[in-house]
Amino acid sequence: MPDQLKKVKTKEKAVDSKSQRDYSDLKRLLAFLNVQSSKQQLPALNFESINNSMTKSERYSSNSCKEKYRGQWEESSEAVELEHFRMKEILVNIRNTSYFKISSQLWLKTGLFAGMSIYGYSDYMETVTNDYLGYGEEQHNIDKLVNMIYIIQKLSAVKDQREWVTASGAHKTLINLLGTRENNVLVGSLLALTSLAESPECREKISELNVVENLLMILHEYDLLSKRLTAELLRLLCVESQVKEQIKLYEGVPILLSLLHSDHLKLLWSVVWILVQICEDPDTSVEIRIWGGIKQLLHILQGERSLFLDRSSIGGLSSANVAGRIQQLHLSQELSPHEIQENTFSLQAACCAAVTELVLNDTNAHQVVQENGVYTIAKLLLPNKQRNVAKANLLQCYAFRALRFLFSMERNRHLFKRLFPTDLFESFIDVGHYIREISAYEELVLKLNALLEDEVKQIAENIENINQNKAPMKYIGNYAVLDHLGSGAFGSVYKVRKHSGQNFLAMKEINLHNPAFGKDKKDRESSVKNIVSELTIIKEQVRPNKNKLQKNCGASLILITMLP
Repeated sequence: MPDQLKKVKTKEKAVDSKSQRDYSDLKRLLAFLNVQSSKQQLPALNFESINNSMTKSERYSSNSCKEKYRGQWEESSEAVELEHFRMKEILVNIRNTSYFKISSQLWLKTGLFAGMSIYGYSDYMETVTNDYLGYGEEQHNIDKLVNMIYIIQKLSAVKDQREWVTASGAHKTLINLLGTRENNVLVGSLLALTSLAESPECREKISELNVVENLLMILHEYDLLSKRLTAELLRLLCVESQVKEQIKLYEGVPILLSLLHSDHLKLLWSVVWILVQICEDPDTSVEIRIWGGIKQLLHILQGERSLFLDRSSIGGLSSANVAGRIQQLHLSQELSPHEIQENTFSLQAACCAAVTELVLNDTNAHQVVQENGVYTIAKLLLPNKQRNVAKANLLQCYAFRALRFLFSMERNRHLFKRLFPTDLFESFIDVGHYIREISAYEELVLKLNALLEDEVKQIAENIENINQNKAPMKYIGNYAVLDHLGSGAFGSVYKVRKHSGQNFLAMKEINLHNPAFGKDKKDRESSVKNIVSELTIIKEQVRPNKNKLQKNCGASLILITMLP
């Protein structure tokens, strides 16, 4: 018992000691920041004399005062070097002490960035950035910028502090740094801007600047990590209409579609959601089809590609970047197969959302059908006990919505007639045309997942029957017979496709031995001539180029008609 008390007291003493040390570090840091500058030193973060001599409106409007303030940094080369050393020590202390472990409320109480002092910090970062961009990318400037950006990113991680950052103009400096080739500076700027873009007010201010051109260049030319962070930032910014217009202006569609060949799940997910947002514009929707976007989305939905994803988060990437080990973190932390599967479901749901928006254009919808899209999407509906239930249900909702949008076009409805049981099909119809709210499809998912095993198997067979790429049942001449569509008194109808063609055709095989065509060979030949004459008239006058007539050598007549 005495030993246990001794351990508890020792532990409490250690906690108190650590707490005192944390606040001691903070107190020492604040004291260091508030040291009055001598004539040989220049002020760092706290500019009380400037703040007291200018009003807030004067700060924004007076360029001459800003130039006078900046001119203080050029009093002497010795003073500048001393200030650089002092600022570097401040930044290192901020990063290495327990300062960032303290709650965000203490950020506000300490006064480091409260009031107008954030403006001084932002101005100083702008000065360092201008030196960095204007006089060469020297190593001491790179280190300083990475540390300063890290502080801005930490501030931006707290929702209530983001508007301070944009009000100070720090986001403009971050955007200027997107043109750098230095990886650590670029990654830090992207991380900080992404944190800012989480808030609508800050996102709007960022989108007002010419940011898209630089982002598209990074997506086109830079490394995988930079592309991933850029795609996530652009996804957030695409909520703003001016950003969508800039993507269209700078011909961003082919760049975005080229990224769909990537195997990185997070990059693909961000790019697909960008496409979802920009294809709301009719012209952009057509452009996506012309550049092959529909085929690529359906290819992802097929789930045949081997995809990967790392575990790194924005916070982890930010800390690794400032510590100089960003690449090691990015390459080493891989997800388990189960986690990859869950993220794959999210990616497939995003692809369904993109297809949903694209099929509002009739030509796009026709291409989805021609590319076997109904079959590809319908397969996502089938329940799987190994799936994550929440993720699986959400994916089923997105798949139902994409199919319902396709069904809304009358020319596609024949594909759905044999797909679902009667009750489920009625509920499917009752949802209504072009309903975007994903919650409207939850009842369909519940009904589907409540079906008996035999009913689910029947739906799976029905889905396989609409697979346009399945092996042919047989060949008749140059035509591959894919499916038996129905039979009547005079023969049968099949779905066929010519060897060298892409379009699907209906083949009707008429049995000439039916008594209706005559009792003997002469009567049957006469009946065939009458049918040929009648169909020739139809072909020439009513439906030109839609029908072909082929006489089989056997006891049947073949009529080929193009399917809608």
